[in-house]
Amino acid sequence: MNTTTSLQDDVKQLSQDPQLMLTAGRQALDSIMRILDGTHQPEAIGHDRLTRMAALIETSLPHRDALLVATINPDTTRDDLTTITEQPHDPAAVKLIFTSLTTCFEGRTPVNQERADRAYNLFDQLTAAVGPTPHLSASRAYLAWAARDPDQASSYMVQALTLDRTNNLAALIALALSKNINPTDD
Repeated sequence: MNTTTSLQDDVKQLSQDPQLMLTAGRQALDSIMRILDGTHQPEAIGHDRLTRMAALIETSLPHRDALLVATINPDTTRDDLTTITEQPHDPAAVKLIFTSLTTCFEGRTPVNQERADRAYNLFDQLTAAVGPTPHLSASRAYLAWAARDPDQASSYMVQALTLDRTNNLAALIALALSKNINPTDD
């Protein structure tokens, strides 16, 4: 019997079972933190867990945002990510997201390339497990833009918008690239 799940199966299960969303989300956050800190490799995660993680990113913008914040802000804690994903409208979550994005955009804390490379590796593994998806592609576009790689940002932005022309993050990157808006180097 084949127990390997598909992205569509996981999306359906997560959308129908809040407890599963909570449990899977917490497992994914633990893995994300260990991967970004360099203590765990995404290749060590099984196909089913990668598929579940990709499904979380596709169905829950707070999970997508938590991954991006954890990548660009190395001071982010596991508790911070839990607040972002489980209480996304909590003032602490909103402040953390805003502060992380602003600090990155203003160039006060450039993206740590080693941490970004670990995130890219995770995205490679997620994409290998489920194929390209709108939010995985848009997230890669954002990280490439934040790391000042407009060619990669453009490539992933186009991929995200091809998969879903209504993807807001990809549209935001498209606007930034078209107006030559980039994180500052100051």
